[in-house]
Amino acid sequence: MFRTLSAALSDAVDNARDGKIAVPAFHAWLVPRLRFFIGQLEHHHEIEDVHYFPLLTESEPRLQRGFDILEKDHTHIHGELAKLHAAWAEVNRAVGAESAEVPAALNRLAKDLGGFLHPLERHLHDEEDLIIPILLDRGETALG
Repeated sequence: MFRTLSAALSDAVDNARDGKIAVPAFHAWLVPRLRFFIGQLEHHHEIEDVHYFPLLTESEPRLQRGFDILEKDHTHIHGELAKLHAAWAEVNRAVGAESAEVPAALNRLAKDLGGFLHPLERHLHDEEDLIIPILLDRGETALG
């Protein structure tokens, strides 16, 4: 889901910047999807940090360093998320005011969205590399 939404958000921002989508229509489309994406991501990270990572580390202590790295990724990703929030707020202000600043705000949104999505994509791959083998080896039931 995160990868699908990431691609959709990137495409929509690019299309709005290129004038392929009217800004008001883009804005109406973006707001609920970005809220959903961010909410799901925050929930996903909370579950991992509080439940999955401790459980999997207990199950496979040799991988503690890997799970520590994934938790640090969460901190980095949430820092990038703060930048994305600021860019999103800038777009909201510019669109709401029908300002000439809309193109600049869209450019910042594109930049900050990329800065957020790139580490997220890498993180998702790293999670899969670390977690999937444990799940396949032991099964969800055995892990509790």
